[in-house]
Formats: sequence, structure tokens, C-alpha cells
Amino acid sequence: MGIYQNGKKWNYCAMDIKRIRAQNLETLIAECDSVKACAAKIGIEPSYISQIRSGLKNIGHQIARRAEQAFNKPQGWMDQSHQAEYFQTEEGRPHYHTHANTAPSPQIKGYIPLISWVQAGSWAEAIDLYQPGDAESVHPTTINHGIHTFALRVDGDSMTAPTGAAGHSFPHGMIIYIDPDQEASPGDYVVARHNGHGHVTFKQYGTEEGRPVLKPLNTNGQYPIIRDEFQIIGKVIDASWGGL
Repeated sequence: MGIYQNGKKWNYCAMDIKRIRAQNLETLIAECDSVKACAAKIGIEPSYISQIRSGLKNIGHQIARRAEQAFNKPQGWMDQSHQAEYFQTEEGRPHYHTHANTAPSPQIKGYIPLISWVQAGSWAEAIDLYQPGDAESVHPTTINHGIHTFALRVDGDSMTAPTGAAGHSFPHGMIIYIDPDQEASPGDYVVARHNGHGHVTFKQYGTEEGRPVLKPLNTNGQYPIIRDEFQIIGKVIDASWGGL
């Protein structure tokens, strides 16, 4: 399989049509901000996309062409990799196809669902009940993560570090990525649930006299250290603005 560019045929390396179409479907989902909206635009059921993601179904020729028409993509767009920059010529020589002011981008390693803080509160118990259509949107990531990883949008400024402070800062509106399968250590950023009222919060995990605590990065005095009992839902493994 290949594409023609400037009169020459370029073949993709180590990527089959099934994987390429599945990757491009994730791009279309991201453009729509939800699985339901993407499915409706293509004219298929959300459950069909769920089966594609789980590997139970493939994207056939007709569905691929329908998706291209629905999203105003050129014919054959679904069959071409728009993530990999590595090509080889028909003679087998490696070639990186880049522009003068660009370089190969980091490899996308998955798409993470952005959910609500309410959903995050029950994530540990209902993690296997999650349906892709329940997400607000999906976001690509270039870091390794577990299959249960999810994303939240930061609410408030308790994790906004003071101006000029060294280290991380997570302003209101930033998206954080949480992996429930990774163990958190003191100093890590975590999403945790208060054992009393059940509210979910995002803080830095620490200890005081051997006891676990949750600390804000904002030191203006409005946000106290949480010393009550809590349960860590997951470790924060990355953060981004989720697009420009």
C-alpha cells in the first residue's frame, strides 16, 4: 500500500490498513469532541466505534469512504497515515518526508477520554463500565499509559503555583491525565477522593509526621492542606492545554 506524491510512490513501513484506519478514526472523533457526534456524522452507531476500538470490528471500504465524505476529507485519506513521518521508497531506502521548518512529531500512543469530576469520583469502582461515548472528548497522548487512564479539566486555582515559583503549575482549565494503575509516591500529583463527603480533588501527595496529606500548590492561604482521610484514585502522569 502506498501514496503517490510528486510522481513517486511511497510505501508506509510496518503499518497495515486496519491500524491506519483505526488511528484516523480517532482523529475524526477528536475533531467532533465525542464518539456520539462522530458516529452520527458518519451515519453509524456509537457501539460500532466501540467495537472497532476493541478490535472486534474493522473499518471497511464503504465506511472509510463515508467517513471521508462526512468530514470533507480527500478520497483515500482514511487509508493514509497522518501520524507517521517515516516512509521508504520502492527501492527500500529509508526516507523521512518533512518540510523545511518541520520535524517528525512524537508518536501518538493512545487517546484518553476527558470525563467530568463527578465521573472521576466513581471511576475506581465503575472503571470497567465506562463507555467511549460517555466522554466529553478524547485527547491524544504521546506518553505511555494504562488502559484505564482518563483526563480531567482543572477546576479552580488551588494548583496554580505562585508566579516565578520553580516546578509545575496547573492553572484553571488545563487538562490533566490520570492513570489509576500507577502507584503514587510522596511528591507525585494525584486525584483523590475524600473519605467523608466523597468529593474529588487534585493535589500534590505528601506526608506529615508519617501521615499522608494532600497539598495545594497555591500558597495564598485560601487552600488548606488536606489532612483528613482520603483515597487516591490515580496518579497524574501528564498535563496539557488540549489544543490551541
